[in-house]
Amino acid sequence: MIVDAGRLLVALALLAAAGRIQADQPARPAGGLGAEQAMRTERDLLGEKRLPADAYYGVQTARALENFRISGVTIDRTSTR
Repeated sequence: MIVDAGRLLVALALLAAAGRIQADQPARPAGGLGAEQAMRTERDLLGEKRLPADAYYGVQTARALENFRISGVTIDRTSTR
């Protein structure tokens, strides 16, 4: 499966802007307070990281969300050509 990296980053930025992904806070339980969320462990050169089992992103994206502010502001396509 080939994923357009630009579209993926825009989708993640929109989710972050909507408050559905927050890099500076740990994952919240899906079913409310006290509910267990299914997690998976992913590995890269920096070590292991636990991610939600149903997340469509991997460990590199999770680290990028932690280390870079994603604003949801997009670049006007006319200025990039």
